Amino acid sequence: MRDPRPRTKPPECAQHANVDHSVIRFGRYARSTPQPRQRYQCRRKELDENGQPVLDERGRPRLVKHVFTPPLPRAHVHPAEGGCAECEELRGHHHGETAVARRHTWPTRIVARGLLELSLGGSYADVSRWALRMAQADADRFAELVADGMSEPDAARWVEAEAAAAAAATEAAAPAPSQTAPRPLRRPARVRVKGRRPRKSRANKPTTTAAPSATTDEPAADGGEPKAKVKNRRTADSTNVWHVAADWCEAFAPVVFEDVERRLRAQAAAETARLDPQRAAGTPLDRPQVLLLDDIPVYGRNRATGGVARRDDGFFLLVAGEVGWGAPPPDPMTRPDRSLPLRLVRAMPKSNAPAWRLLFDELGYTPDFVVADAGTGIARAVESHYDPSRTTFVPSLWHVGRAVRTGLADTRGAFVKGPTGNALRPELAEHLATLSRAEALTDLAAWSRWWDELEARCVRLGLPLDKVRRRRNNYEEPFAAAIPRLRLHPEVPVSTGGLEKVMAKRVEPLLALRRTAFGNIERTNRLFDLVVAREHGAFDDIGHVVALLREDATRAVGQRTGTAGWTTPLRAIADPRPEDGRYSSLRDALLILDLAESRGLA
Repeated sequence: MRDPRPRTKPPECAQHANVDHSVIRFGRYARSTPQPRQRYQCRRKELDENGQPVLDERGRPRLVKHVFTPPLPRAHVHPAEGGCAECEELRGHHHGETAVARRHTWPTRIVARGLLELSLGGSYADVSRWALRMAQADADRFAELVADGMSEPDAARWVEAEAAAAAAATEAAAPAPSQTAPRPLRRPARVRVKGRRPRKSRANKPTTTAAPSATTDEPAADGGEPKAKVKNRRTADSTNVWHVAADWCEAFAPVVFEDVERRLRAQAAAETARLDPQRAAGTPLDRPQVLLLDDIPVYGRNRATGGVARRDDGFFLLVAGEVGWGAPPPDPMTRPDRSLPLRLVRAMPKSNAPAWRLLFDELGYTPDFVVADAGTGIARAVESHYDPSRTTFVPSLWHVGRAVRTGLADTRGAFVKGPTGNALRPELAEHLATLSRAEALTDLAAWSRWWDELEARCVRLGLPLDKVRRRRNNYEEPFAAAIPRLRLHPEVPVSTGGLEKVMAKRVEPLLALRRTAFGNIERTNRLFDLVVAREHGAFDDIGHVVALLREDATRAVGQRTGTAGWTTPLRAIADPRPEDGRYSSLRDALLILDLAESRGLA
């Protein structure tokens, strides 16, 4: 005997929420989706002026009826449906698959998983092809079952059950979307696939027997202008479908990130309030708030140079990591456990002071320590945005060593030939190895002695001092100002090496093979918001992401219709396309300056 189907309440009629009414299932609609959606009917008693039921000619209460759909459209659940294989239980009659929002054909769970794939580094095109393959497979299976004589409702039920069982069985072993071969796209009558059909190539057919190259221009037969370049088929396919996942990132990434952002801001505010008494008393902080900063320059080939490998205007990724402290150790002399999760990633046209101040403004709190490279932009931004008596700027010791080594590389005679190539002179390499907290940063005198010894060794080797002294002017004084507070807080890091590893694992994979494809600053930042959200466990429970998307869409009310279930309009953040050339808001430095001035940060 089949297990009884769980009893679930039908959705409430929003129009008569405060009136006694009943709701029943009332047919299906929507033939543009792989499975029909459920329609409902609201029934309520008609009342007279005294509030008494109006009776019909048979003496029964007269009913007022109207048809409605829930805020989020749900797929129809067939009475004979086997249920959800992932949950191992029957679906309730009113618990069909929800659409992510009104006028969207994509199920909520598909969008939630697509956002996870984007946060893992999947490209817009790869994730879009994966979503289209899932929809196409459902439609092909539906057509096959109907052709075999099964009714449409039974076929729709069967397809959904098979898809759920396959997802549960192959979730762990399934290849990433970027590793799966694309499935040929066809459009059955019951599936609406978002996207344009691939455009036919305008290139003329070759006049010789040799096959034209897909990456080079073919000379014209008459010796005139060369024929148009033939675009790779997969590249053309990516151009046509990439916007599916890009639309998801644009519309739904803020929903996931805002939930994480509220939690992080609340934690930072609570920690600030906990440390305020210690700051007022002037005692060392047990677990100070520490921010680590670094940037990633993103360059590609300049299209204006005709393919020559030169840097284009590019952009920068400004990355902020926040030190997380574990539980206080039982021994006060033991260093507490600490972690370094990403806190914020922002794509900016420049890595200058206004850009960094915009990032600080988004954080919403004042850290006790800022560890970063003493570059002009970061140092000026920290000095302008934070009170030096409250926030201590610590130049990254790793960047100091790299800057000194770079300066010596430009100094004639500092490097000599070795068995594996040019190497720093042993006398200088030995001294650079002592650039550590335990040896060079014990006090102010030790810090000055380290630079004096470096200059003395250069003099003994007959090397010019201009490069070394320039680095000393940049780094000696900022570190000298931070050493007294660092001695009171030995657990505070003095290098951004840990952040470099985090960026290599979490941020840089999103740039692989598409660093020149990013052009819209707002959509790009929403993509990196997904990375930060995943870093803080937003995608550990896909069901929670589905719940967030449903709750956000349910709250949104359409301005024209007055009904709930809508999401933000798509393509609202697209860059304008000028008549000549391309406009990239991600490379428009004036845009950041205007935004900083509007917030009083420039």
